[in-house]
Amino acid sequence: MEKPCSLLIHFDKGTPALANEIKESLEGSDVVAKVEAMKKAVMLLLNGKVLPEMILICQNLRNKLQHPNVYIRGVTLRFLCRLKETEIIEPLIPSILANLEHRHPFIRRNAILAVMSIYKLPQGEQLLVGAPDMIEKALSSEQDPSAKRNAFLMLFTCAQERAINYLLTRVDSIPELGDYQAAANTYCQLLQSQSDNNVKLIVLDRLNELKTSHREIMVDMIMDVLRALASPNLDVRRKTIDIALELITPRNIDEVVQALKEEVVKTQSTELEKNGEYSQMLVQAIHSCAIKFPEVASTVVHLLIDFLGDCSVASAIDVVVFVREIIETNPKLRVAIIARLLN
Repeated sequence: MEKPCSLLIHFDKGTPALANEIKESLEGSDVVAKVEAMKKAVMLLLNGKVLPEMILICQNLRNKLQHPNVYIRGVTLRFLCRLKETEIIEPLIPSILANLEHRHPFIRRNAILAVMSIYKLPQGEQLLVGAPDMIEKALSSEQDPSAKRNAFLMLFTCAQERAINYLLTRVDSIPELGDYQAAANTYCQLLQSQSDNNVKLIVLDRLNELKTSHREIMVDMIMDVLRALASPNLDVRRKTIDIALELITPRNIDEVVQALKEEVVKTQSTELEKNGEYSQMLVQAIHSCAIKFPEVASTVVHLLIDFLGDCSVASAIDVVVFVREIIETNPKLRVAIIARLLN
């Protein structure tokens, strides 16, 4: 049978002075130099030269795991998820476990992932004795949805019976394990806070992707999405309306139509450039709403009749088509609409 064998990569820079060089580079601020120093240390490791260089790497990682900067700690924990060398990981375990109780959720969620990755190593159970107990305890008290999801993922991967017991005792809170409602909120906040139109368009693309996979979450966010209509950019407005029209339901149709009506009134009271094209978008959107939910037609038809004299021919034509369709499909509104047209 074939047996595995070690692969040695030639690397002849194993001089004593190299340790100081690596140390200075790792402790410096030059990112490129840090990367090169890490490469040199890894090459030494591959050649079996576990000398002071590896001690320096462990010390450097330990310092980063205790760093006051939240981002540096979190990124270091995420980096540890990729390491397989127990010689490097073992001295860092106390620092990793300490981060499970850090006040910032970004650090806790990455510490949980690091624990899961280490526990899955061939010698992981010896390195992290009692890890499932620690993670189960963390899961029961965790409030951050992302950290809670990661903790459940660790139990599901490494201790399925504990994961099943957790689910059976908390069936009603299962939706809380997801990050989507939080992601949608964050995207909507970015939509309001960012003035750059390119950023708004990117965020709207992400919301559209979220709508495709988790429509029920986006339905609840429809009014937050419609606030993007405050942007004067036509591309932003068009994409916003397109997303909103696919999220209308009997529960939110009245609010959506009211928001669109308010936008229609704004186009009539201002003389901004491209208002004609925007008003046409709004008329078509309201028309689409009325087709899906005929009961809202009576609340918008009289408002849209005012657009028959609009300077935008396209908007006026859309209104004519809309009014004609309402007259044909809503007998109860015919008399009132015809009277208004005659006036």
